[in-house]
Amino acid sequence: MRASDRRTGTTTATTSDGTYLTIHLAYWGGYANAYLTTRSGATLYPPVASNPSGQQGSFSATDANGNQIYAVNGVYTDTLGQQALTVLGAAPSPTTLSYTAPSGGIATYTVNYKPYTVQTNFQCYTPVHIQEYNQSNIYLVDNITLPDSTKYSFTYEATPGYSGDVTGRLASVQLPTGGIIAYTYNYADGHNGIVCGDGSTDGLVRTLNGGLWNYTRTLVSGSEWQTTATTPVDPQTGSANNTVINFQKDSSNSTASFYETQRQTYQGAVSPSNLLQTTVSCYNGNLSSCLTTPVSSPIAQVNATLQFPNNQQTQTVTFYNSSGLVSEVQNYAYGSPAPGGMLQDSKITYANLGNGFVDPPLNVSVYDGSTHLVSETTYAYDEYSTYPLQTTTGTPNHVAPSGARGNATTITH
Repeated sequence: MRASDRRTGTTTATTSDGTYLTIHLAYWGGYANAYLTTRSGATLYPPVASNPSGQQGSFSATDANGNQIYAVNGVYTDTLGQQALTVLGAAPSPTTLSYTAPSGGIATYTVNYKPYTVQTNFQCYTPVHIQEYNQSNIYLVDNITLPDSTKYSFTYEATPGYSGDVTGRLASVQLPTGGIIAYTYNYADGHNGIVCGDGSTDGLVRTLNGGLWNYTRTLVSGSEWQTTATTPVDPQTGSANNTVINFQKDSSNSTASFYETQRQTYQGAVSPSNLLQTTVSCYNGNLSSCLTTPVSSPIAQVNATLQFPNNQQTQTVTFYNSSGLVSEVQNYAYGSPAPGGMLQDSKITYANLGNGFVDPPLNVSVYDGSTHLVSETTYAYDEYSTYPLQTTTGTPNHVAPSGARGNATTITH
């Protein structure tokens, strides 16, 4: 977020990435003041990096009862008023993260950096021209030293065609125990390991304890993508196992989300005779051609069908409200060639408390497959005329809240 020199006013928006955070942004005199509210009524004040030096602000988080966590100059203070964490330094200097250990001493983690020339060579010109990156003296994490002096060490992928340069992608992580997790990228596509359509990694091999985990990502057509994950050889069967996952990219373009449409698990190679289980997920009421039908956020309904090779299958249908909260879950029995009848239907409504709250449940009702009510739970909040609040004095890191607190005071089942 960037403030123009003389822009004034306020803006409010809700994120569309599934977190449903509400962003409040105010401009005045060239500076920006921003804060977030969560569905649970908490308020978060992040630093605003676009403000001039010295005006970025500090961090704080306040829950609906007025309890605060805050950070000033890298020192984080918890709700008891105790120093919980200190973060000092930034690249190229080491960054230290210190806290008080249970022993009473200070435990410190140190992040050390190393300068690299970061140069890409993906050669993507169609369908999207991805600009190559080339900058020297870029400080990447070299190692993280733990309080016991052991460390995590990192190396980076060498840039094809540019000796001594790196792409910035991880090549290996050496663990404090001495083990190494290594990553190699798919260069078979001619673009050194990325999908030119969106710049994402199209495949990699992860080596762990001598075993190879292979991930291959391909564009099937349109907005449909597929990832195949291959495990190391199973010593019990003598062959690697495979999982094939299909996705649809969010066609609303409001997010960069991908939604899983099908997952097939195989014992051994990808073959109908080795198929163990298939899960198909359909979105927003569409129940046909779910692999190829575009999916657009926000998600209001997901029909997930679990099917076995003998064609026995069951289904779970989940509905979401406008705040992304589950409003109903329907569970169906096994059947063939289609799922059986409904076994259970759970419906959830939410309390309208105001003050930023959208997620406190008001009523949870569970019905059997014949629509008979079998259980019900209701919630009441903030009944302070019946259950008075106890006043406090001298409470550290506490501010007087206003409006709803969202405390459940009566639960009836």
